[in-house]
Amino acid sequence: MKMKITPFCLVLIVFCLCAVLGTVLGQDSPFVFSHHLATKTPYWSPSTANTNLPNCKPVHIEHVNRHGSRWPSKGDTNALLQTLGKLRGLSDKITNPQYSWIKNYSIPYSLESESLLSPNGEIELYNLGRNYLSRYPEIFDIPFDPNLFTLQSTQSERAGRSGVSFAFGVWEGKGTVSNQSFDPFYIWSQTTSLDIVLRSQDNCPKWMNEIYSNDTTYEASSAYSTAVLPQIAQKINQILGVSSLTPSDASALYTACQFDVILFNTESLWCSLFNQSDILFLEYIDDLDVWYANAYYEQINLEVISPLFQDMVSNLDNVISLISKGSSVVPLAYLRFAHQASISPLTAMLGLFKGNYTLNANNYNPNRKWFSSRTSCMEAVVSTQSTGRLPFSLSLTLPWSSFFYFFAHFGRLKQR
Repeated sequence: MKMKITPFCLVLIVFCLCAVLGTVLGQDSPFVFSHHLATKTPYWSPSTANTNLPNCKPVHIEHVNRHGSRWPSKGDTNALLQTLGKLRGLSDKITNPQYSWIKNYSIPYSLESESLLSPNGEIELYNLGRNYLSRYPEIFDIPFDPNLFTLQSTQSERAGRSGVSFAFGVWEGKGTVSNQSFDPFYIWSQTTSLDIVLRSQDNCPKWMNEIYSNDTTYEASSAYSTAVLPQIAQKINQILGVSSLTPSDASALYTACQFDVILFNTESLWCSLFNQSDILFLEYIDDLDVWYANAYYEQINLEVISPLFQDMVSNLDNVISLISKGSSVVPLAYLRFAHQASISPLTAMLGLFKGNYTLNANNYNPNRKWFSSRTSCMEAVVSTQSTGRLPFSLSLTLPWSSFFYFFAHFGRLKQR
């Protein structure tokens, strides 16, 4: 039986980011601490909205996923070790009994696990896979078939294992291997130095020179850090009853707080040193970093992601062509697992959450549209689909021809 879609024009762009609905409406109310940890925010979702489109059936999904929650980098761990060493030297001066635990505190992660996918990250992606299976049984409720499904990741361990965790959530129990009915699936990766789709920034000399290696890119976040971190450090000194913690120490303790949340689901240790205002100001430092290095600051930030966007659109166009020709084999999903550096520019390239102003060190706006904690959180997703809608997401629907018209200037898109 041939599949027929009328019309062959509907494209639904879906953003399964961290509470995108909350991003549009402004800050979450009441304030939730763990929702404002910038790019280290764990994935979360607001209340379910209507997820059905009338007379629509999903036929193909193009998917880009940030990896799940990871262990700290070597730099993060070393910074905390340095601050912790200072605190141990001050242990006899810490007068606040609420923080007596600091005297015997040891870091619950090692340098050997730097930046690897954490157990929480595995669970996040597994659950997302189960979510997709539940929402899109027309696509995923069949055994894995390499003719129908393509999985791609960067050569990063955390991205690759995120893909494995997602795939296990989708195809768990659908195979014939062992009494567990394991269904083997396949994920491919391009060599990092050749990967212009998922590692486009790393392989673009112009972006590396004009953005990554350009001190101007970091001036705004540096200026804002200089303005707010000394005050936060002084407040922490007062809480603990010491006097020698510096802005760098405050930054290290904030990072420790972020990882307390995403790794151990706790806010009772390092996070207790920060109040709501502190967290919002610290979040804005990362927002400035992402805005300038990966989003709206320069046009090249948007253009550099065009190979990925072009790949997604080319696949969608091919699927529409195959369906219109009555092909018996039509790919169902292309699933990619990458990093913040793919999600943020792709979101910006589509014109989302920009607002009518440029973020800078002097215009902090608590009601701004751009929050890295929501557009670039752990496990953030951008998908383009023929039809359908992801739970807890913002969706934009437009005809296929209009899709090409609006975005043709990125990647020299050509419609069949």
